[in-house]
Amino acid sequence: MSKPTTTLDALPARAKTLIAGVTGQGAALIKARAIGLREGRSIEVIARSGRLILALVGNSRIALTLDLARHIQVRAL
Repeated sequence: MSKPTTTLDALPARAKTLIAGVTGQGAALIKARAIGLREGRSIEVIARSGRLILALVGNSRIALTLDLARHIQVRAL
């Protein structure tokens, strides 16, 4: 049985998860793939501030808007 998923924007700071997929199409999907957000990669929410999320993907820190984070499906490790 697979673990349930949620979206990245719903996670609290310090949450560590795996990317289950990227939803949507067009600009959101292109942006997500361009910054390395792909299924199976680990992602950790480092901090939240207003409409931004600071996350660690691999060894890279990235800032995501909440709008983009809503397209990132994640599941528990």
